[in-house]
Amino acid sequence: FFIDWTAYRSTFEDYGERLLGHRVAVMGDAEMRLLPTPTLTFSDVRVGEPEDPLLAVSRFAVRIELPPLLKGEVRIIDMTLDEPSLRLSLDEQGRLDWFTGLNRDGFLRDVDPDLVMLERATIRDGRLSVVDARSGRSHSLDDIDLLVGARSLLGPYKLDGMVSHNGQRATVVLATGRRDAEGALRLRAGITPVSVPVDLVMDGQVSLADGKPAYEGAYTLNSVVTEEGAATGWVSEGAFALDVARLGLTDASLRYGPED
Repeated sequence: FFIDWTAYRSTFEDYGERLLGHRVAVMGDAEMRLLPTPTLTFSDVRVGEPEDPLLAVSRFAVRIELPPLLKGEVRIIDMTLDEPSLRLSLDEQGRLDWFTGLNRDGFLRDVDPDLVMLERATIRDGRLSVVDARSGRSHSLDDIDLLVGARSLLGPYKLDGMVSHNGQRATVVLATGRRDAEGALRLRAGITPVSVPVDLVMDGQVSLADGKPAYEGAYTLNSVVTEEGAATGWVSEGAFALDVARLGLTDASLRYGPED
């Protein structure tokens, strides 16, 4: 059963703005399929000002489970974002424009985050870029392919997939706790480059004070070696504090060779 939903795109745009705190515009086609499972599909979705969006998605599709929807719950069976491009900027004070540019009502407006659950989201061929106004430099991640799941919009979240930085491919595994009342979030991140035999694991707290992101906790960086090469293996452990201005390491240690 198929409906041309293009004429009602404003309904989806309004709900998206209440979720994200930014204007949402569907510039392309909008379709809805009710049976056998409610399915929404949009093309050319833009978040922010349409002429210069913070986020642009080539194609967005979502399937929603019907029985929970009848009880006021949104259980997303799967969601797909094709070629999402997220473009962020840091101002002179190191604040991210995504947060400084929120509308006056903020995000998750009139939405109970615990009534929205995401079983699986697929991000295909994504890109993230951050421009730092203080230095004029741009940093980017490309070829982002991730699977995402969340028990609610406040977390916990789990992300698993691959990204590229400066042409170097790496696997990433991210797991968060639940966002607290101050907006902080525990994050455990594992990163393994494809072409470099090392594993990096970070476990700490992500905070956002006045639009300035920071990440602080403990890290473990170790070489990946075969059993025969254990004698040349090494591991570094310590504490880290990362923000938009610097990366600080404390209580850092380096051990070379087998533990025994």
